[in-house]
Amino acid sequence: MLSNKILRNIYRYTFGQIEFILISLSSFRRKTPILIYQMGKVGSSTVDISLKKSGINNKTYHIHFLSQVGIDNAVKYYNSINSGLPRHLLRSMFLRKKIFNDKAVKWKLITMVREPIGREISNIYQNIIDSNPELINKDGKINSNEVTELLEENFLNFDQEKNFTCSWFENELKRAISFDIYAESFNKDKGYSIYNIDNIDILVIRIEDMDSFFDEAIKEFFGWNQSVPMIRANIGDKKTYSGAYKKTTSNIFLAKETCEKIYNSKYVKHFYSQKMIESFFVKWGRNC
Repeated sequence: MLSNKILRNIYRYTFGQIEFILISLSSFRRKTPILIYQMGKVGSSTVDISLKKSGINNKTYHIHFLSQVGIDNAVKYYNSINSGLPRHLLRSMFLRKKIFNDKAVKWKLITMVREPIGREISNIYQNIIDSNPELINKDGKINSNEVTELLEENFLNFDQEKNFTCSWFENELKRAISFDIYAESFNKDKGYSIYNIDNIDILVIRIEDMDSFFDEAIKEFFGWNQSVPMIRANIGDKKTYSGAYKKTTSNIFLAKETCEKIYNSKYVKHFYSQKMIESFFVKWGRNC
């Protein structure tokens, strides 16, 4: 009997090839294609599903990497764990060629930000089978105590230059399309901002309070009149590992010095108000 991992890799390869054909045959001239391009675990599935349920006919693509360096590093990672390349990575390869070979096509790009601690917790649970299988007990259940200990150690050694969350915009968006988000202002009061570079319109959304401005942001970005309800998807506390996930989010204790390193980072300071940063101290810095 084929293992689940082999079946998953066959599935990835098959649908990857189908997607390659569909992207290759698309001209994207008649309707503006939409890229949901972000670091992962920042609410992208919610944006993707909300747009598709709104009834739009535009092609929508969900990816995490677009820079050549990012794609190459991701390929090396998945090969190192003997895993087939996920669909989002294959999609990135195909779209990169398409985007940069035809400047006449106008693109709409949506990306999201999330504070580093919450994102790292969600990320480790989402990818635990591939990235940290040692944290899964023999009975198939996740050891939440060990997850918490690993996360606390990682946060203790936090370095904004190396941290995936804090370095994503420079390593990906800047490298891929030469857009430096830190050279532009971000509207911390509204929770989103819209930018333009060459043939790409960019919407950056902060997810922590997205439910209060999602409809407004989407209508402004696309120039739509109709409302676009936000449909939440891929939520950690609703998954099979929700019990362990909730324990980790409740039991993490970070020292004041650790919180200060994380929340004084350029990334956090750029997208979050002082009031929001203080709320993160209260949430995660139990002894701050």
